[in-house]
Amino acid sequence: MRPHGKKPPLIFLSMAGWLLAAPVVFGADLTAQRREQNAIRRQQKADHQALQEEQRIEREALKEMQRTQRKELQAKQEQQQEERRVEKAAQ
Repeated sequence: MRPHGKKPPLIFLSMAGWLLAAPVVFGADLTAQRREQNAIRRQQKADHQALQEEQRIEREALKEMQRTQRKELQAKQEQQQEERRVEKAAQ
């Protein structure tokens, strides 16, 4: 009956060995996978930043165009008001 008592410690030792060896054995795969994921994240971040910069430039151009249109409209309105004053003065 004694031989049965020796087998469980051997099983536990082999399991403990696997628990210690598994990170070393599979660690290289995980490291490579993390590097790939990080590279993908960096590329996505760069793409996102480029898109944001492009959108910012477009917004600035649109704002500048709107400012120009407002100034032109304001100048046109002032000219029309001046023409009305001249017409009223002439009557």
